[in-house]
Amino acid sequence: MAPRAIFYDTETTGVRSEKDRIIEIAAYDPLNELTFERLVNPGMPIPAEATAIHHISDDMVADAPGFDVIAKELCEFCQGDVVLIAHNNDGFDYHFLKAEFGRNGMELPQWKFFDTLKWARRYRKDLPRH
Repeated sequence: MAPRAIFYDTETTGVRSEKDRIIEIAAYDPLNELTFERLVNPGMPIPAEATAIHHISDDMVADAPGFDVIAKELCEFCQGDVVLIAHNNDGFDYHFLKAEFGRNGMELPQWKFFDTLKWARRYRKDLPRH
């Protein structure tokens, strides 16, 4: 049986997973028609340049839980044999998930991952920006 697909995305304080933090994570399970969306308090200010892109401000995450709480909720949402799918997963989202789990003394679950950007570049050369 094929793993259950879960589409996900992250928003962050910047682009460097070793120093920046996740401030929002969202996921969709089309099989069960379930959604997961949580703001995350990054424990650091959100740079204005990042807020200009995703429109998430310090005020919005001030009362949000830290990643340690959100990680447990995400693991519950992604129980079982799943594949997490994101656009630019291999270049961005996966690295942030791995870094955040590690910073919180947790191991990233043995989820499978799929990068739709990589797929588009390989199979849809007719799409100029993929």
